[in-house]
Amino acid sequence: MKNNHYKKTKKAFSLPEVLLTLVILGIIMMIAIPQLKIFNPRQRGFDTRAKKMEEYFTEAIGHILQHDCSLDDLTIINLDSGEKFSIADPHNEAKLAEIFKKYILYLDRQPNVSVEYFTAPIKDYDKTPIGVTLEETYKNFFFAQDGTLIGFRSYGSCEATELNTNPSLQRGRYTQPNVCASIFFDINGENKPNKLGSDQYVLPLYKRGIKYTNGDI
Repeated sequence: MKNNHYKKTKKAFSLPEVLLTLVILGIIMMIAIPQLKIFNPRQRGFDTRAKKMEEYFTEAIGHILQHDCSLDDLTIINLDSGEKFSIADPHNEAKLAEIFKKYILYLDRQPNVSVEYFTAPIKDYDKTPIGVTLEETYKNFFFAQDGTLIGFRSYGSCEATELNTNPSLQRGRYTQPNVCASIFFDINGENKPNKLGSDQYVLPLYKRGIKYTNGDI
């Protein structure tokens, strides 16, 4: 009888053992949960597609420099007609879009995007609205064949930065000087989350070359 009683008591856990187990599990969860947030398969897919689009734009700019520029300088582009224009001039945004279409596979139709998408405040990665909309900043949108929505913005001067063109953004945002224009692209079109650095990205066009960013607009 004593042996049977001994075996039964050995199968149970004492209160200290249960509490210790819960503490250990709590520590493991505290360590693991932040890592799970960082590893976001959906975001990883967005970033992969964004890098591919960056490569397309870089290749297109290489062709532009070779075939559509009279100088190795993106501030002046020479069209087939021989016309030259500055990509910093807002009046030339449509021309800038057309010349990129020569080197990027696109859908030959008007973008079918809701008004709400263009008029909603642009959001940072942390979902904070930054005070401007696509309607106010980017123009001449078109869809690439993979569904990426692409738009263009000229800054009026190659000395322009977000701080002097958009006073509402004067809150310590990292900016680059000598930006002539920029390309906005949303890799899944109108679909959510519609946030900069998540599914929306910006590629600034400098006097010479480009620089990729997922934050500044």
